[in-house]
Amino acid sequence: YTTLFRSGTIGCKNLKRAILSNCTTVGDYLFSGCESLISVSLSENISFLSACCFRECVALSGTLLFPSVVNAGVNCFTGCNNVETFNMPNLKDAAGSCFNQTKAFEYLMPLIEHVGQACFAACSNAYSFDFPNLKTAGNIAFAGVTCQSINMPSLLSCENGCFNQCIYLNDIVLPSILSIGGTAFSGNY
Repeated sequence: YTTLFRSGTIGCKNLKRAILSNCTTVGDYLFSGCESLISVSLSENISFLSACCFRECVALSGTLLFPSVVNAGVNCFTGCNNVETFNMPNLKDAAGSCFNQTKAFEYLMPLIEHVGQACFAACSNAYSFDFPNLKTAGNIAFAGVTCQSINMPSLLSCENGCFNQCIYLNDIVLPSILSIGGTAFSGNY
């Protein structure tokens, strides 16, 4: 099959590995709740990860490398708390809550241009977020992150609460910013 549809393996408790060598489309919730899934190998033809496709895959760990993915859907990786590095070199658009509450040390996404609402909210462990091509960030996109440094030299606009409750934040670089939403930096004590 080249297409795996919605809810194909949702909640599959014993699935440990998935190798999708020829798959071109991953449906919504495909691996959502697969709590034993420890590794995934995707086809180089997959450019879009659908909503919730890896949500709550708590056993995924180490580095997730998805070199061809350009768009990641809502809640795509929410709750993947043991992934140490998300390496997505071609990712340009991450939808709302895509990486919400993950605990990675690194988010390697040099081409990312847009992050949706709560995309990285409550992410812990990363020392910094360095997104050189990010242009827009949604409501509470980085709220509650525990990083110390944010470098987004191309960011043009951030919406309400974008960086609120970032209590460990020491440095933020936003030289291109044109529009900042209300409460963008509230609660940063």
